[in-house]
Amino acid sequence: MSSGERGRKYEIEPGAKLGFVYHPQPTRSMSLSVRATRILGGRLRERSCVANYGEIGGVQAVNCRLAASVLPPGQTLGYLFNDKPYNKDVSFVQFAWNF
Repeated sequence: MSSGERGRKYEIEPGAKLGFVYHPQPTRSMSLSVRATRILGGRLRERSCVANYGEIGGVQAVNCRLAASVLPPGQTLGYLFNDKPYNKDVSFVQFAWNF
């Protein structure tokens, strides 16, 4: 479980990781392992910043990471990060046979 995290420029939602493991051993020399996990919540959202471009562009809302890029300030807002966790769903199957 995670209680989330919040900063001036980002927010991570609270989340929980659920999963199961199935590990039968049909014989002494053979085993199978099946694991699966899923993350509920945990979305990362990036917030915009205010930048002052002086006489050239004035004060504008921008993506903090791209404020100094060659993109016009208004276009940087389309690149704000808003996504699910990277490893939201994971499955794993392993078969071992010792001889």
